[in-house]
Amino acid sequence: MHYIEDALLEMLKEKPLDKTSVKEVAEKAHVSRQTVYYHYDSLLDVFTSWFNESIWSRFTNRRERNWVAGFEDALRFCVEYKTEIINVYRSSYHMDFIRSQSQYAIKMLTDDIDILCKELEIPLSDRDKEFVVNYYVKLAMGVILNFIDDEMEDDPGYLASRLEIMVANSFEEKARKMLASYSVD
Repeated sequence: MHYIEDALLEMLKEKPLDKTSVKEVAEKAHVSRQTVYYHYDSLLDVFTSWFNESIWSRFTNRRERNWVAGFEDALRFCVEYKTEIINVYRSSYHMDFIRSQSQYAIKMLTDDIDILCKELEIPLSDRDKEFVVNYYVKLAMGVILNFIDDEMEDDPGYLASRLEIMVANSFEEKARKMLASYSVD
């Protein structure tokens, strides 16, 4: 339903999400309100569907290419849609948007951590994997949220390189320490 997403994006160029109605989006998309609700639960769902498909696709094949490049590309994508993203972020849907992105990132990173543990032959418990995933998601989301809070003024390449320095080579070392330390399952 890209025409509904496109209509919402056009509206978000001009006003915040909480000042936009389903009726307005439906009219702009030349569909009925029922059609919008048939495909989406809410306008936030419309935006989140578009955002997830667009931004997270930059991380497709992330195992084959450097995750830093994917992270930088995702930040550049945010700059490209700066007004639209800020008009969701600064709306009453702020926390729902952050929560949905965190949940999506957790799903994506959980798969990566499972693969890494198998590749490195580190049998972390599910509880420890969950802790690791939440740590990295909070770290990345913190950088992204600060980037948005600061009106996306920082250079995405700079932020990605600094994040890489902070987490470089840390997973295997930390995972092995977790495995060797006290663990409760």
